[in-house]
Amino acid sequence: AIFLAATTVISNLLIGVYYLGKIFLPFNLAFAPVSSDIHVTAGIISVCLLLLALLLSERRDWKFIIFGLIWFFAFLIPTFYYNSGVHTPPKFYEHRIYLPFMGILFVLLSLSYKNRLKYFKKYLPPILFLVFISLGCLSYTRTFNFKNSLALMEYDAATSPNDPRLYSDITRMNVPEKLNHEIS
Repeated sequence: AIFLAATTVISNLLIGVYYLGKIFLPFNLAFAPVSSDIHVTAGIISVCLLLLALLLSERRDWKFIIFGLIWFFAFLIPTFYYNSGVHTPPKFYEHRIYLPFMGILFVLLSLSYKNRLKYFKKYLPPILFLVFISLGCLSYTRTFNFKNSLALMEYDAATSPNDPRLYSDITRMNVPEKLNHEIS
């Protein structure tokens, strides 16, 4: 069982890159994608941005950086494991990134750009304001996908079309209650 868990975690490490991409570039969000519907392009860009941030930093607290990376993977690894006895692909829910995200914040907070940012101090507040407004608008427009269970299932089917479980769930939701027990 331990060997199976270890191989499952190792085979899903690319999902960590995917989740990292959702932290820095939260676009094309999905509710519960399966591995065949996951694209790591944003994750690779995010890894490059994080490495660039590390390289350009004037001061780096390596103990804090290592702690943050351990935090990220320690809280992300349990999401990689799934019951392989079930013959359906695992789902990688994007809300599982909230706690591991704190590790990435630890990494970013351990960096210092005091002298490099002095030229950008007057531009930084409007840029941050625009980023927060954009993220707020993105969050607001995404709430409509969660207004009821049918909207959520349709959103899940649209963002994870290779998940074989979705279509039977959507069909079941459109069947009257008295016939639902016959489908099961």
